[in-house]
Amino acid sequence: MGFDTAQAQLEATRASGAELITVALRRVDLTKPKSENVLGHLPQGMTILPNTPGCKTVEDAVTTARLGRELFEHALVKLEVIGGDRTLFPDVPATL
Repeated sequence: MGFDTAQAQLEATRASGAELITVALRRVDLTKPKSENVLGHLPQGMTILPNTPGCKTVEDAVTTARLGRELFEHALVKLEVIGGDRTLFPDVPATL
């Protein structure tokens, strides 16, 4: 589900009452100001759970997860390794 505007995303996130939101790290452009990427459109105080989607190797997923821990200054991460491009199902043994 997408949103027409960043403001609509922010309002929907607030209305959900959620305290935690998953953010795909590979889709956040950290070279842009916060106001120009998804991080600038999240409610204040919400815990961000960095996620590693799109990582195809254990090494890539672990590196991405470590970057997420550093970026958000907590130990929570959602780690997954993708098994194939066609289905995007996780590679369960690699994720474990």
